[in-house]
Amino acid sequence: MADEQRRDILKRMQGTERIPLIPQTDGTFTYDDTTKQLHAGDKFEMLLKDKETGQVTERPTLEARWLPEGLGGPEQLPELDPDKMYQWADQGFTPAWKLNSDPSDFNVDVSKAALYQMHIGTFTKEGTYLAAADKLDTLKNLGINTLQLMPITEFPGQFGWGYDTTRLFAPESAYGKPDDLKHLIDKAHQKGIAVILDMVFNHLGPELDDYELFDPNYLSNTGTDFGKGLRLC
Repeated sequence: MADEQRRDILKRMQGTERIPLIPQTDGTFTYDDTTKQLHAGDKFEMLLKDKETGQVTERPTLEARWLPEGLGGPEQLPELDPDKMYQWADQGFTPAWKLNSDPSDFNVDVSKAALYQMHIGTFTKEGTYLAAADKLDTLKNLGINTLQLMPITEFPGQFGWGYDTTRLFAPESAYGKPDDLKHLIDKAHQKGIAVILDMVFNHLGPELDDYELFDPNYLSNTGTDFGKGLRLC
């Protein structure tokens, strides 16, 4: 983060609790985990101070992993205890189009890929990750071996294409919890179906237009026809 303004976390449970962040020499801020003030399931936001106006704004972090109330709400801390995290059951899975099982070898034969592009919100009546997982046999019986998910990062509202996100690491909450998404991917792998993601990196949506509050260097100087763009290199 470019400026040296103090950053704090505002924890939201029954009430609110302000937790200081510690500035580092490289411009980042860290949280002292030894204080045990944050636990899995806690909701929190960062307090950001605008250098020009002095106004303090509450925002989820750019790396938020779950926004259960959508883009306008706080983020929720995921489970970090390995014994309580999602337990994968897809050991040994290798996509049909991958030439070998070495995870460091990215040589592929795309001619072997039978791809189905899925919009989670419209694939089933429920429009959820879990409901989609229950329909995977339909795709398998069609001969599909690769599932491409249309953008699933958190977008404004309950319905959308997903191309207007501002938080690239948070799966869309209208479709379910992050563990529900893991369940979908896990079940797909168990059925021999690879999962790839349609990702949007060249522009951001209009809601939570706040990257400059964190650091103006996150954004490209050129922008795009769709709005502000990210500086990718």
